[in-house]
Parts: sequence; structure tokens; C-alpha cells
Amino acid sequence: MSAAQWLRPVIKGLLRIAFRVYYRSIQVQGMERFPPKGPVLLVANHPSSLLDPAMLVYLLSRPIHFGAKHTLFKGPFRAVLEAFGAIPLVRAQDDRRAMGRNVEAFERYTALLREGRVTAIFPEGLSQDDPHLSPVKTGAARIALQAEDAADFTLQLTVVPVGLQFEPRRRFRADAFIRFGEPFTISDLAPQNAASPQQTVHELTNRIGVALKRVVYHVDSTEQIPMVERLADVYLRRAGRTGISGIRGRGLRGELVQKIAVCLNHYARTDPEGVAEIERALERYERLREEAGVDRRLLEQPSRLLPGPLAPVQAIAETILGLVPALFGVLTGAIPYFAAKKFAERGSARDGNLASLSLRHLLAGAVTFPLVYGLEIAWVWREFSDAATIAFVILLIPTGLFALGYARRIRTIGSHLGGRAASWFKLGAVVRAREAQDELVQKLDVMRNRYRQEVLGWDPLPANFKRRRTRAALASVTILGVVTIAMLLIRGYVDQPIAGLPLGPSPWQATRAADPAAAERELLRDAQGVLLAAQQLDRMQERLADLRADFLAGARSFLSQQDHDEIRALMLAYLDLRSALLKTIWLYRGENTGSVAVTTIDPLEARAFLTAYTAAVLLVEKAWLIYDTFRDDPTTRQQLDRGDLAWGIPPGTFSNIVASLTNQSVMAELQMAMRRFESDSAAGRLPDQAPWGDLATQARLSAPAVEETLDGIGRRRLERTFREMVSQITAPASEITPVVSMAISRFRFKERPPHRGLISPEQVKDLRAELKPGDILIERRNWYISNSVLPGFWPHAALYLGSYEELAELGVASDIRAAPHMSDFQGQDELGNDFAVIEAIGEGVIFTSFEHSVGETDAVAILRPILSDEDLREALSRALSHRGKEYDFDFDFETTDKLVCTELIFRTYDGILEIPEMRLIIGKPRITASDYVQMWADGRESGVPQLELVRFLDFDEPNGVSVEADAETLLETLQRSRFTFLN
Repeated sequence: MSAAQWLRPVIKGLLRIAFRVYYRSIQVQGMERFPPKGPVLLVANHPSSLLDPAMLVYLLSRPIHFGAKHTLFKGPFRAVLEAFGAIPLVRAQDDRRAMGRNVEAFERYTALLREGRVTAIFPEGLSQDDPHLSPVKTGAARIALQAEDAADFTLQLTVVPVGLQFEPRRRFRADAFIRFGEPFTISDLAPQNAASPQQTVHELTNRIGVALKRVVYHVDSTEQIPMVERLADVYLRRAGRTGISGIRGRGLRGELVQKIAVCLNHYARTDPEGVAEIERALERYERLREEAGVDRRLLEQPSRLLPGPLAPVQAIAETILGLVPALFGVLTGAIPYFAAKKFAERGSARDGNLASLSLRHLLAGAVTFPLVYGLEIAWVWREFSDAATIAFVILLIPTGLFALGYARRIRTIGSHLGGRAASWFKLGAVVRAREAQDELVQKLDVMRNRYRQEVLGWDPLPANFKRRRTRAALASVTILGVVTIAMLLIRGYVDQPIAGLPLGPSPWQATRAADPAAAERELLRDAQGVLLAAQQLDRMQERLADLRADFLAGARSFLSQQDHDEIRALMLAYLDLRSALLKTIWLYRGENTGSVAVTTIDPLEARAFLTAYTAAVLLVEKAWLIYDTFRDDPTTRQQLDRGDLAWGIPPGTFSNIVASLTNQSVMAELQMAMRRFESDSAAGRLPDQAPWGDLATQARLSAPAVEETLDGIGRRRLERTFREMVSQITAPASEITPVVSMAISRFRFKERPPHRGLISPEQVKDLRAELKPGDILIERRNWYISNSVLPGFWPHAALYLGSYEELAELGVASDIRAAPHMSDFQGQDELGNDFAVIEAIGEGVIFTSFEHSVGETDAVAILRPILSDEDLREALSRALSHRGKEYDFDFDFETTDKLVCTELIFRTYDGILEIPEMRLIIGKPRITASDYVQMWADGRESGVPQLELVRFLDFDEPNGVSVEADAETLLETLQRSRFTFLN
């Protein structure tokens, strides 16, 4: 028996073992296309050095003769190459002067093909690691044409393109993909070859290149490789549900990157804007995911964890149960594994050939693993029984592979558990990231369907395939939990009434029956009002867009009271116009939207329908524009959803807009009205004189936005359902937070009966005599636990208002912002003391007496803003406008629906005093009571004061009293610890 005869089966057996261990899975597609007989020329890409021909040898039953660079025949692989009938080829980059020796190689190829053998060549001419097919050399075409020409083109040579892909590249336990493309013959090239052999070579080379690009992982532009890889990650779950070429589970991602690359390559040429849209959607998703601060595995990779509280239980169980076998695998396999890895990486780094990394892994592993395992087996055999040795041998390889999978699984579990826990504190951001992810997946679905139909001629994927967001939750909870979640879903999915839309019968219908002339006058007035509202809404839209641009550019800030007021003024104007238009719709819609088949119509009814319809589409258009403008802007969305008592703006403005755009019954009615409008327009039943013609024009201008709204209602309903469910789930936590915070704020380490504060009633009375409206009270109560939480020595600030008479004298009592609160301000606290102070405490923004606010403190600094009467009047009116708001336990200074104590002072004087820029405290811009003392100190040092010190009473804890102190002592408090026992 010759060396080749016994070496070939031995090597194939070793390859079978090596590949089954090294690769997690080997996916083969199109094997049935491989000809069982006859001459075959395999043309394949070359991503992994000698592993590429080895893989073909391993897979195919027919013997293969492949080309290999001539330098390999001088090394240790010569015997193996010769045993498999390899053909030495000289590459131009190796030795251009020796290229003439390829004539013999081509003759060898020709002889083998004329014998009906299988040959293979890698037409790229070199191994390269990137998913980018290098330019195809002419060698494969010349071999095929030479073989056919020698047989007068009667050989019936079959060219089979083969795509080789290994994912992840250069890693142990990757997935291997071998795709056999559509075979083709070249007999049709006979006339052309006879006329122009060189041109025929180029044409066949191009044909081979095109065929290879269909089966390899190839990205036309290497700059798009990261984009393809990320799209595969994001689309992986969706692909797993619909299938990619029948592959599910293992190896799916590797197949997916190839399919996405083929699709993007095609549309980069035929529809570059479509590809750019996909790229923008990916960038938006990445931005929102980074803003949410969650690991991408949480959104993109299946965790295979039970949801809810069962997930940690499962994680602990998996960790404990897998720890022992994983530890065994690490102890027995770590040395050969890392040694082989180090050797392979050093060798590939030294010669710069990353494509050979996997081959070096295999070769190094073939030495280190048997050597180390052999030593370990020998030691166990010597130290323990034969049975233990057999068990040890059986466990060696499986536990080593298990250890690798266990390590990856623990990392996945950690990322998912951590991501889940973190996401509960930023549900809104996570929801926005998931929305962007869904939008990207939908765009990829559209492109995938287009490719299936336009290029492949296949049927489209199932339409409207959506993620079942509640499936995991329903599977994880008890029956009570299932019912609860189902109820929440039903509640969230049910249409919500349109806020502000009047109910009951329209009075205009009665007027129309009793006095048609009066009804016609009212209708004309309201039609003109709709046109005027359209103009005002257009201006408001332009102003809102300009403001948003300024906010995004950093030119404006929600921390600025002026900017905040401008947004509030716009929203109030919008709400007023919305209310007016809703009333118009209610008055005139009647039954006018119910039927399209109208042949004759009363002129007054036609005008009423047109008025109501124009008002409706105008409202929908502007609501859609507001929604579309701010849906990706969480800060502004939050601001628009916050109510503000000072402006009379109710909470939930943005949510109400979303609810109106997802109301199925209202949208169905609007759709019927659109058909009625189009029918009446086509039939000439709509009046064209002013103002009715202008109304019809306005309705047509609003129609595109309305159609876009109608198209996306299903997705928005799902989004709103999810938000409603999350809101209901998190509501208990929101209600508990104030209770817990209040309990903490009222806990005191040390009590001092009989009085709660060190400032005596006499000192309170003395201080009161010196105060004026607008004075800022900087206060401290010792021994409270809340002092240790808040930064700085001074934890609290309040605003002195004085008496009703003083406010009236300043003109504050008659200000429209203050007047509603004046009757309450003239009241007293439970001890009979007159109200004189406004402050934000746990109960909200309330009036308190000076005796309560200062009389229960241990130290107080009174700072007086240096202002004109006009500025003081404005400031105090602002302060009073906030009365009745809730306390902001989130300490969010960008919102004004709830306030904390120092924010009340800030909102009172912002823009009137030059308040220094806020500091970031726990990641958010905030201002503390100590900052106002610092503001006084800075003005004192600069010689341009904004605040003056009226009085300062410091505490003397050892003697249990409060003592008069000077300005220098107040400066020193800025350096004091917030912990009482350290002062």
C-alpha cells in the first residue's frame, strides 16, 4: 500500500475528530448540487488558510485535487499535500519570475479534469480574513477554458462555486458554513473563446466572481462590515422566528450576516437611499440604547432566563449545578487551551496572517491537548483506581467544552440580570431603545421581503410580525399575576376618551331646527375660527420647532425659568386652540361622517361637515407633528407631559396626544370622514366660495399627515399599551417613595425636649421684626438623618412673604398669579400663628408661619435680595404661583410640576438674580441651600453683591442655645461637615 493510500483515510479520520471538536457546528447548504460524477472545478473563497481545502476534503466523498502555493511543498505539509494530489501553484506575490511554472500546473489540472476528476482552486490567490472577497484572479477561468478547449468544448466541465465562512472568525467553537452554489457549465463560451481567448478569460472570471459573491460572506465596502455585524445582532431574534435558509439555533447568526451582506450589497447599488435609511435607524437605536445605559445583550440576545423574580433563582441554580463540571474542565483543560491559544496568536501576529490563526489553533491543540491530557491520565491512573481513570478519560473533553460554554453562559446571565435590574430604574429609556429596535427590525423586514420578491422571486415573510412582549411575563408569574397583567393590558389597550372633547348632543342641531339663519351665522363664525386657528397653529409649530432646535443646540435650557415659561406659554396656546377646535368638531360633526354614498345633500349640512372635518384633520395633523417631533426626545416629552398649576396646564399633555392618535374608534370615524370628503370633492358637492374653499384647501394640506397617522396606529397602540402597563406596574413604587422619604426626613438621631429647635421664641420675634418680603431663609435642623443625604451644611431654604398687607402694598396680592392664593395666605397654622412663609417640604409647596419655619430650626441665615420693587413684585408673584404643587422627591430641577425647597427659590429669582450655574449632584443639575450662601459670599468678595446678610443665628449644641453670629462665621459654615457630631 502506497503512502497516499493509507495517509488519506487517516487524515480524514483526524479531520473528522478535529473539526467536530473545534467547530461548534458545521452547516452545509446545497450539497445536492455537487455533481456525483464527471469533471468538476470547485472555486472557493479562502478565509482560513489550509483549513479551507481540509474542509472540502472532509465533506466530499469524491477525491479532490486542489491547488496550493508552491512554498508549502517545502515545509512539513508536503507529505500530506502530495497524499491528496495537491497541485503546486506559484503566486505573483510570492515569485513573479517563477510564474511560468504554472503552465505545468495548468496542464496537470487539464489532465485531471479530462479524466473526470474533481479539482479545486481558490481564485482569490491568497488567504484573507475579512468578509470581503478579494478580486478573483484569472487562473480558475484559464484552467476551465484550457480543459474544455483541449476537448473541443465537449468535456461538459461543471464549475461549482463554494462559499466558506467561519463565525465568529478566528475563535475556538465557532460555526462553519459551507455553501455550494448553483453549478454552471462553460460550453456556451466556445465561439467566443475561438474568436478572443483573452476576452473569454475575463468574462468567465467575472462569472466566477459573481457566483462566489452569492455564496460567500462578502461586503462590497469594508467600511460597512461593522454595520452588517451590528444589523445581524439586532435582527437575530426575528431571524430565529422566521428562519434563515432553514437554519435555526446554532449557526443562525453566521448565516444571517451573509444574507444581510448579500442584501445590502444589492441595494447599495439599486437603492442607496434605502440602505442609508437602514443605517440611520441603526444609529438611532445605538444612540438610544447607549442613553439607556443597558448592555446590548439585554435587548438583542435571548437570555433563556425565566422572567421576574424567578430569573435570579434560575441563575443561582445554573451557577451552582454547573460549577463542579466547569471547574473540572478548567482544571484539566486550561493549560493546553491557553497554551495553544497563545502559540497561535503569537505565530499569526509574527507573520501578520490572521487567516492562519484557526489552523495554528488546531495544530497547537493537536500537540498540547494530547500531551497534557496524557500526563493527567497517567497521574490519575497511578494515584487512583482503573474505574476512576476510565471516568476521568470520559469526562476530559466534554467537561472542557462545557467549561467554555459555562463561562459564556455566566457572562450572559450576569449581563441580563444586571440589565434587568438597571432597566427598572430607567424604564422610559429602555422602552425608547426597544421602540427604535423594533423600527429597525421592521425596516430590515421590508428590505428582506423586497429582496425575496424582487431578486429571488420568493413569497414574502408573514406580515405584521410583532414581538410578543408579554409572553415571558405571563409564563413566569402565578395565576394571580397572569390575571393582573392581562387586566393591565386590557386597560392599556382600550381606547381612551379624547381629553377635552365635549359630550352630549350638539346644541347647534337644535338651533338649526329652530332658527336656520342663526345656525348659519354661527357656522360661518366657527368656520372662520377654524381658519384662524390653522394660522395660529402653524405659527406655534414653527416656534416650537425653533425652540427645540435651540434646546438641542444648548442655547436654551429647561433649567431657565424664562425658557421654561416660553414652552409653557406655547403649550397653553396649543391647548386653548385644541379646546376650541374640539368644540367645533363636537358642534358640527353630527352624523356627517357616517356615509360615503351621498347623492344629494343640504348645503348647510355640507358646510357643517366641511367645518368639522377640517377642524378634525387639522387637529390630527398638529398632534401628529408634535408626536413625531418629540417621540425620540425624552426630556421634552417629559416636560410636555408635566402639568403646571402656575399655568393651568393639566398633567399628561403629551400622553393625551398619543392617546388621541391611538383611539381606534375616533380614527375609524375620521377615515370614514376622509372618504366622504374625497367623494364630495370629486362630485363637486363641497362649496367653493370663501371661507369654505379655504377650509377644503386646508383639509387637503393636512391629509398626508393624517394618512401617516392612520398607517401607524397599530404600532402606536402597542407602544401605548406597554407604557400604560409599565406605568401601572411602577405606580406602587412611585406611591411608596414619598412615604419612605417622608419617614426618613422626619427621623432624628437625637431629640431635645421640650423644644424641637435651639432658636428661642424671643429670637424668633426679634428676627421677624427685621424681615421684609422676599427674604431667603437658609435653615438647618440638627440631628436629622436627611442632613447626611443632602450635600452641604445647609439643607433647607424657604421664602419669607411677610403679611397680606405687605404683599398688597407691593402690588403682589392683585397679580393674577398670586390672587387665587391670597385668601388661604390670610389663614393661620394649627397653633394660631399667621402664615408668613412659603416653602417646599414633604407635604408640598405650602404656606407656613414664621414661628414654625424658623422657630423649629437650630440655625438660620437670612439673605435679602437687592432688588427694585418691580423685580421683587415679579419674584413674589412667581413664588405664589407655585403654591399647591407637590414635593419633588426625585429632585429634578428640569421639571416644574413638582418642586423641592431650593428649586422654589430658584424658580422665584431665576432671571432676576444671576444665580450661578447648577452643579451635577448624583448625575443631575441641582442647587443646594449652601449654594445660595456661596452666592452671597461670592458677591461679597467681588464687591457686586446680589444678596445681603440680614441676620445669622448659629447653634451652640453643648449649651443647647442658638447664638448671634457674624458674616465670617457664616462663611465658615461653607466648610463645615453636614454631619452634626463633626461640628
